[in-house]
Amino acid sequence: MGSQSSSAGLKKQAMTNIMAFFNNKQTVLVEVRNKNKTPFKKPIMQYLNDFSRLPYAKVTIEDAELTFVGNFVKNEDGSYHGIVVVQQTFTGYIENKPVYRDTTKKDIEIDVRFTEQVKDGDVKQLIDVFLGNISVSQGGNN
Repeated sequence: MGSQSSSAGLKKQAMTNIMAFFNNKQTVLVEVRNKNKTPFKKPIMQYLNDFSRLPYAKVTIEDAELTFVGNFVKNEDGSYHGIVVVQQTFTGYIENKPVYRDTTKKDIEIDVRFTEQVKDGDVKQLIDVFLGNISVSQGGNN
């Protein structure tokens, strides 16, 4: 989605697919840092639109590690709200050469919902996980 070679239609479809993972789509905020490492927040759709217009020929985002899952609180509806902490590395390429790399630790709010599905008389427990606000807890613009 962040590559210049991706078509507008492909980028739009990718944004639609990504948004399906978010809870409360209209209010989700993503924290980013500018070149001076000053953090600021923007709505998820603005973040994705900005991401789709990056100047790189190719973009990779690698998960390095999942460092923490916890702080779960049970909501009145039986779902759970918690935090996942991940470390990721973003790399932007121009002419197949990495020109920008950023390793960041991010806190991601999640909601976990349990549902049951009955199929052919069998009851299966399903777990749905939805993403919420994303904040930078460490790193950025290395």
